[in-house]
Amino acid sequence: MGVGGYIALALVLVEVMLIAFLVTQKTNVRSFLAASIIVFVFTGFFWIDNRVIKITIHRIGTIQAAADLANRYVQEIRNIKEDVERQRQVVNVVATEAQATDQVINELTKKNIEAADQLQSIKKQLEQAQNLNHKLQQEQEYIFLAKYNVLGLFGLAMPPLVEHSALNNIIGAYIHHEPNGEFHWDCTPEALKAYTESIKAESNFPFAYYYRGSCARKDNTGDWQNDMATARAILNITTHIPGHNANHDAVLKWIDTGNMGRPYVVPPRDKTVIP
Repeated sequence: MGVGGYIALALVLVEVMLIAFLVTQKTNVRSFLAASIIVFVFTGFFWIDNRVIKITIHRIGTIQAAADLANRYVQEIRNIKEDVERQRQVVNVVATEAQATDQVINELTKKNIEAADQLQSIKKQLEQAQNLNHKLQQEQEYIFLAKYNVLGLFGLAMPPLVEHSALNNIIGAYIHHEPNGEFHWDCTPEALKAYTESIKAESNFPFAYYYRGSCARKDNTGDWQNDMATARAILNITTHIPGHNANHDAVLKWIDTGNMGRPYVVPPRDKTVIP
């Protein structure tokens, strides 16, 4: 039974009460009849439920079936609930997708950091390889120069044999090696010319720069600072090559400490001596 049926039963109870009032003379016949007609009409209206949509009473108006209104309200509420449920599902889907997107972004960020670290590691390894390659190239380029002594010789010949080299042929007459291991060099114009010629013949021979620079330093002439810097740069390479001549260490130490002594003239040969 629908809502209208319950309302109709309630109206029947009202009619019973009206009859009781009439019997007990609590109301008169005229009022009883008027009320009974209204109760009867509405009882019929609600009893037939949704089969009658509305009823019009002259000078009163139109009354729509309460059951139909209730059913419509229930349907509207159901539609609202369904719409809310659809929106909730959409929100859940969006939230799930957003969470998945955040996970993807976090994963990509993590991989980018790892890739950057790997790239940095590869970069360091590449720099180390380049430095090693540069060092090997320097060793190959200076390996023979590192074996030269201050006379431009390898020191391999033993008396009575006499050793010669292209560099010694140019500067040998101006460099004097003493039996105690000390050596000195000339600073005459001919000697300076020979040092320059030896540099042209072998641009990486460090001692020629050192001789020319020390002579120019004595008179404070020429670009002796550049000669000393060039000699020092070459000696910093040759002294790191295995098997290099000890003269390279000695001359580099003199340059680094500045304790080269002031070149002086040894009469009558005009030679510069480094103790």
